[in-house]
Amino acid sequence: MKLTLEEKEFIQQNIKANIVNLALKTHGRLPRMGFLLEQIRARQKAKKKLPVWVNNDDVLFYSKLSTEQCSSELTARHKASLVQGNHLLDLCGGFGVDDVAFSQVFEKVTALEQEAGLVEITQHNHTTLGRKNITVLNIRAEKFLKNHSKKYDCIYVDPARRDEKNTKLVSFLDCSPNVLELALFDYTDVILIKASPMLDISQSIKDLKFIKEIHIVAVNNECKELLFLLEKGYLGKINYTCIDLSTKQELIYKIKNSYKNIAYNIPLKYVYEPNVSIMKAGCFEELCLKYDLEKLHPNTNFFTSNALINDFMGRVFEVEKTLAYKPKDIRQEHIKKANIICRNFPLSPEELRIKFKIKDGGDIHLLFFTNKESKLCVMLTKRI
Repeated sequence: MKLTLEEKEFIQQNIKANIVNLALKTHGRLPRMGFLLEQIRARQKAKKKLPVWVNNDDVLFYSKLSTEQCSSELTARHKASLVQGNHLLDLCGGFGVDDVAFSQVFEKVTALEQEAGLVEITQHNHTTLGRKNITVLNIRAEKFLKNHSKKYDCIYVDPARRDEKNTKLVSFLDCSPNVLELALFDYTDVILIKASPMLDISQSIKDLKFIKEIHIVAVNNECKELLFLLEKGYLGKINYTCIDLSTKQELIYKIKNSYKNIAYNIPLKYVYEPNVSIMKAGCFEELCLKYDLEKLHPNTNFFTSNALINDFMGRVFEVEKTLAYKPKDIRQEHIKKANIICRNFPLSPEELRIKFKIKDGGDIHLLFFTNKESKLCVMLTKRI
């Protein structure tokens, strides 16, 4: 299981190499060459996602899928900040990144994993990383719970979101284990569920009981995780947190499901595009109230104001000109290169590039949208 000194040196010497070319050049050179090539490939893929793991020569990686599906160190630390206690049970241990983070806030972590090879790898890595309070068991969650009665301070579950054909799954009903069928509150009062960022939040609220918090987690304006924190018996309002871990910006609110406080206007001096976590949550009324913004149209997720908001959670543009969507007028602007963004517009950025022969990039941002009068428009802007 452990890497020899020669194998470690081979990995480090070829850490930036093209895997295909390296495989051709080194075929048969070392006994475990296929395994070593996978270690290099995984380290290349996980360099930004798992820097501590990649920079430790003794850490081993398992499969491409386990590396792709595991949490990043950044998102794992966020999850660990949401819960605490003596003993946490992880129903789907996987590659173990979350468990390493949990082990720093819990006295003991027990993780379940049905794939024996992955259990062996994660146990090795936990020892390598000095996490002695994690136990990994090779058993399915359903079987473990059926023959178990112990109570835990928290149960964490990150259901498998791929089927046997490697198709991506989204709903709780399709994922394994199906958290809706497990009587998890028989074993704990606190449950943390990680779900696909594509999951319908409104449907999840109907499916799950006692939701106390929902966290929509983004990194570099890319939605990474949807987290549900459940507390047995909780019947209060749900606390929502939209957060981008790369900027440490967040918007916290209690859902109102009302658009009564949103005003609509033409584009003013500045236009704002919210972070993807806010877009996913749909908390536009809270956004307008916090920043004193107006919306361009009920279905156009651009917001505007005459005041520059320096701490806005998202992208900010300064409007130079707004035009009605008339191809002749747009061509007269002689724009050869620009970044194109569409919101509530019938054409895609790719279609608009072809139509107006505009290359991607540059300093100009063209924002195509539908205005408050339901007319198609375009803004010529620059990014702040």
